[in-house]
Amino acid sequence: MKDTSTCDARSTDGLSATRSIVLCFDGTSNHFSERNTNVVKLVELLSKNDPSTQMVYYQTGVGTYSHPGFWTSITEVIAKKADEAVAWYLYQHVIDGYRFIMESYREGDEISIFGFSRGAYTARALAGMLHAVGILPKHNLEHIPFAYQVYAGKISAQQSREWRPTGDAGLGESQEGLLGALNIEKNEHDRERSSSNPDEVNPKSYKMTFCTPVKISFLGVWDTVGSVGALKRETLPWIEYNPSVIHFRHALALDEFRGHFIPSIWDHGRSVRGSQTAVEVWFRGSHSDVGGGSPLTDRARRNPVSRFWDKVFIRIYSLFGKRAFPFPRWVVGRGRLPDMSNISFRWMMNQCISTPNVRIRLDASSLARYEKAGILAPPIGRSGHTPLGRALDTYDSTKEPYEATEDSPWWWLMEVLPLPKPSQRNVDRSVVETTYWPNLKAGRRIGNQPVDQIFLHRSAHELQQSGYRYRAKFKNTPQVRD
Repeated sequence: MKDTSTCDARSTDGLSATRSIVLCFDGTSNHFSERNTNVVKLVELLSKNDPSTQMVYYQTGVGTYSHPGFWTSITEVIAKKADEAVAWYLYQHVIDGYRFIMESYREGDEISIFGFSRGAYTARALAGMLHAVGILPKHNLEHIPFAYQVYAGKISAQQSREWRPTGDAGLGESQEGLLGALNIEKNEHDRERSSSNPDEVNPKSYKMTFCTPVKISFLGVWDTVGSVGALKRETLPWIEYNPSVIHFRHALALDEFRGHFIPSIWDHGRSVRGSQTAVEVWFRGSHSDVGGGSPLTDRARRNPVSRFWDKVFIRIYSLFGKRAFPFPRWVVGRGRLPDMSNISFRWMMNQCISTPNVRIRLDASSLARYEKAGILAPPIGRSGHTPLGRALDTYDSTKEPYEATEDSPWWWLMEVLPLPKPSQRNVDRSVVETTYWPNLKAGRRIGNQPVDQIFLHRSAHELQQSGYRYRAKFKNTPQVRD
């Protein structure tokens, strides 16, 4: 049996009995392969051998599902491309994750959700569904499609747009005026509604009648795209903001320019101060440089591979730190090729582990391998990097950003065609507007306010001192942080 360790360095008696449910959603067309994303890395690190303490769910990316009735490889390819183009399986991705929680959840369990790219959108949609309708009782599988339609319906979308924190509500929502199934305030308009139409069902009343309200302890995502579906935009409620998420962490790409990868930024103006945290940090690189899975450049492949001194220096430094010697940056990582996605991966792991009252259990042997390979910097679990972590960031920054348009004419075509995509000029994040104007490789535009918890990662800031200029354009220059 594998030895396991717990991420939570504060380990209190109150948390020791808490079971964790961790769901991980991969990016577009991503699954286990030789070029794995940060989601796969996370799944490898998670403890999976004891369901009494932690349950883990992994879902491959949008565009990798194939219907059981599709027998030939040709139809499977068509189904995948249709999924990428019009979000054919978005509904299926969300309810599959919901079903796992519904069948696994018991009172007191802690829910954490992670995702990358459109998998990040799925993760946030699942969190939105949990907020809107809660968790159905176990084994009520036939009710899930209706519950999803209630979540995705007009009333839910309206509530998502209009929700604002109140001075006395705290994290969550007031139940004042809700009667669940006991509706004693029916009027003429209600008679005209179809009682079987989920689009006309109030999600709050549905949740009160059938479901259990829950909180999402930690929602960690890499570079969420603003919608799913390249040819037909599919958007859902409670994506830009979710009152039921206690801790939200988002790693974003400074150099992504594709119009169909416009990011979904958190609406920081609605965060509940004191009981909810939301932090978004921007990293050098493109979409897959931040979330993982980008091909290696020729420059990276020419990197010398020598592990001996890596092992010596990392071992000594992990034992003695600065008391022994300043860590020599030139030797860091020479036993592996540089990978920019490791920077945001280290940041996310440190955020997850150092955040109060979040418990995610890691497999000790997997953790040791990642530390030995120089992907994680021991000891993990600090809000800021150690000197070793900073040295690893510097090494991984030597990889050049990946540009998808250089490998695929499809992305060039998408940049010049008038296809629907999220507008970058919309300042109201509670309303996602659509534009058909060609993007033409324009960098991302972020209408951030000074009070927003939006930051530039220190590794990108250090590269700026050497002449690096990122593509993204911020309304207000973000502060720098680890």
